[in-house]
Amino acid sequence: MGRSVAGHPPRTAVQRALSLLEQRDYTEQRLRDKLHQSGYSTEETEDALAQMRAHHYIDDERYARYFAETHLADRSIGRIRQDLMNRGIDRDIIALVLEEVCLENPEHDAMELEQACDILRKKHPTPEQLADYAGRQKLMALLIRKGYSLEIAREALDRCYNSAPYQH
Repeated sequence: MGRSVAGHPPRTAVQRALSLLEQRDYTEQRLRDKLHQSGYSTEETEDALAQMRAHHYIDDERYARYFAETHLADRSIGRIRQDLMNRGIDRDIIALVLEEVCLENPEHDAMELEQACDILRKKHPTPEQLADYAGRQKLMALLIRKGYSLEIAREALDRCYNSAPYQH
């Protein structure tokens, strides 16, 4: 049962869900978590979620598309994918949305490469670090941890630093 506010009857899970959605958009999983944290039973929570879906108040595909479009300019595709998975979005929805967003933005590969170069520039690697195989590997690992593909990481290192020779 929901919590009551002084002098008011307890709110239903549906009322709580609507109140939360007035503030911002939620994924289905995040809204489920919020309702559970508010003390609603699984049955109450699932009933409220079903009503929110029926009225299109929650829509994970819409959420994922908006999130991806919003962050395409400042995050790698890998990072966007991970952020969406962390928000409880189904992998199939993520794959579909990212494919569509990338098709709608043919310059996204160039944007990702430029983002990776910006990250490398901020690290200010020394010529010695770039000439050293281990130093280049550290920089490449940094980009991969940030969600860039191995191909983008290699190209960024080569492009941003004029293919500085490295030694094994």
